[in-house]
Amino acid sequence: ELKKREDVLQQSEAEASRAQRLLVDAIEALNDGFVLFDSDERIIMANSKFKDMYPTAHEGQFDGVHFEDMVRHSIMRMLGTEAFPTTEDVEAYVVKRMEAFRQLDTIAERQLESGRWVRISDRKTSDGGIVGIRTDITDLKTRESELKKQTKITALLNKVAVNANQSPTFRDALQQTIDDICAAIDWPL
Repeated sequence: ELKKREDVLQQSEAEASRAQRLLVDAIEALNDGFVLFDSDERIIMANSKFKDMYPTAHEGQFDGVHFEDMVRHSIMRMLGTEAFPTTEDVEAYVVKRMEAFRQLDTIAERQLESGRWVRISDRKTSDGGIVGIRTDITDLKTRESELKKQTKITALLNKVAVNANQSPTFRDALQQTIDDICAAIDWPL
């Protein structure tokens, strides 16, 4: 009887171990960054994509790190820059970021220290933890920026064409075109 229970226990442990390996492998295979926080906002698990997105966060140590400490450590590296000139600016950002982090079921976009952009989605788990997905949207943001530039150029060209057709002389059309271009690029006249 004892031998039978030991065998069942060993089989259950093997199945649990296999299930854990499968879960870890599946999370690691994701194209997105994945992070799991416990109910105290400490990192339980993060895949390599998440760690790659935040290489300087807490010296690359993640397990057991409190989210607020990770944010503060990352931002303190930027202290004295235009974005965070003072410690008060850093603290204000940390407070704001923690409020956003705790306001779950929202999606946010943030630019990382590396210049890359991520879409952040955090959701509450049934035990009070938080699961987060970080999707690199840098290419999307680049295309969006290019589209905005192209839209501005198209609008400017349309304005120039309309002004050229409505101006009584070539000189007036040329002057209006120069004025429009200068205004579009914030060049003082």
